[in-house]
Amino acid sequence: MAAFDRVMSGIPEMDTAIDNIRLGDNVVWRVSDLDQFKLFMRPYVEQAIKEQRKIW
Repeated sequence: MAAFDRVMSGIPEMDTAIDNIRLGDNVVWRVSDLDQFKLFMRPYVEQAIKEQRKIW
């Protein structure tokens, strides 16, 4: 994938609202605990695996 290609977050409603994430974007979440972070990270990682993207 080239820099700035669109990728799905794993949360369709969020993808619609922000017009997908672009490779190279900085995504910053302010959360109170790790469980809140997992609500967004888990679907993202699962989507990346489906698309065979590197997740390291």
